[in-house]
Amino acid sequence: PTMYPIVKLGEVGNGTWSLLPIDLNKFVILISAEYSANVEEREGRLVLREQSASARMQPADVLEFMLGVGRGMPENPLGVDTISPASESVGGPEVQWIMPPMPEDLSMLPAVMELRPEVRPYLPVVSDPASLPEARPREVLELNDGDTLRLEAGLVRRDVNGQSFVMYAFNEQQPGPLLRVDQGTTVTVMFTNSIDWPTMIHWHGLRLDNRFDGTPVTQDPVLPGETFEYRIFFKDAGIYWYHPHVREDITQDLGLYGNMRVVSSRPDFYGPAHREEIVTLDDLLIGEEGLVPFGREEATHSLMGRFGNVFLVNGEPEWETEVRRGEVVRFFLTNVSNTRTYNLSFGGAPIKIVGSDVGNFEREEWVENVVIAPAERYVVHVRFPEAGRFPLVNDVQGLDHLFASFFSESDTLGSVLVSKEDVAEDLTVAFNTLREDGPTIEEIDRYRPEFTRPVDYELELAMEGDGLPRV
Repeated sequence: PTMYPIVKLGEVGNGTWSLLPIDLNKFVILISAEYSANVEEREGRLVLREQSASARMQPADVLEFMLGVGRGMPENPLGVDTISPASESVGGPEVQWIMPPMPEDLSMLPAVMELRPEVRPYLPVVSDPASLPEARPREVLELNDGDTLRLEAGLVRRDVNGQSFVMYAFNEQQPGPLLRVDQGTTVTVMFTNSIDWPTMIHWHGLRLDNRFDGTPVTQDPVLPGETFEYRIFFKDAGIYWYHPHVREDITQDLGLYGNMRVVSSRPDFYGPAHREEIVTLDDLLIGEEGLVPFGREEATHSLMGRFGNVFLVNGEPEWETEVRRGEVVRFFLTNVSNTRTYNLSFGGAPIKIVGSDVGNFEREEWVENVVIAPAERYVVHVRFPEAGRFPLVNDVQGLDHLFASFFSESDTLGSVLVSKEDVAEDLTVAFNTLREDGPTIEEIDRYRPEFTRPVDYELELAMEGDGLPRV
């Protein structure tokens, strides 16, 4: 292979040595015996050679795969009746496996294209989809201390890019209702399960009683047709979200998610901004024939779900919001995608990161982009200095598994439209100042001595799963 560029990392010997960082996707490490540490080009005998893990992504026998050696899905892999589902909406006989759409200029090995999951395909099915309520945009629910909210998970009809699907929604809304409460509020949620899966609601990020946390460890699933009463206490300010914790690879991906905005009792909890925008990020896997089915008995693509090829911001494939020139917007970002990590920017507009899942940072920081993994939340301030369109962009690196090569992917998820009208109050000075959060610093100071002391225990954790290849 052609070795270019060749970068001298430094001198090594016995023991542990610190070298320059390697900023390459694929690389080969060469260690040679030299007469002097000052040589610029390798001349001595090669002692050791090693390559990055990314250079080993090709199958062990590419020729075997290219010839199409492999197997398809058995006719009845589980020995079950694949024609008679438990109920009409549990994947009827018309639900069949379809191949996920491939990105342009990428191909898969023929044998891989022949593979099918060894479980039944699932999509929610009803005899008359037109009879279902049409999913509508989320509403903001202002809840006071002691209020009771009725929340129902049910079937809806949803159009995405001209295709109509049967999906799920909380109170017929995608995303689910935005719950806006003051810090310290306690509310009761009467949750009714009207979908075909046992499910529950996990109140992600909230500190509350175990019995109301909505996970299989602490609560039995709510069966179809049943109701469960949650008592929710909003102890901490910030942005949170709610979603299922039973087969979330299906139920969350089909629309069961929503946000909670807890307003701080401190007026200066965040720095100045003209307005707030709650932004939820999601993706759906859609082919020419419709939604790619899920695995009925177990997840099929990965432990957390699968990547989608259609991006949704606040449930919309073409999200837009309008602001005035010079406006500072506080964005509350939530990644509700099952497995996708985003790398977000706002078309060159300056971004200041303020906080994340657990509250404010000790000090605000300037960033060029925001990397947000599944279930994470971030709070950022963005100033839009000029009129025009500022795209919300996801810039990542894709991977061609066949040829073990990386490539750039850039997707526009939505747009911020900036008018020529100037904002009334100029917050430029405040925005350009990196603010420190005193209460956060004081709270962390109590634990700061623990950061540098020796650890007491080292834990080794093992994970086992069924249905997917061992990892």
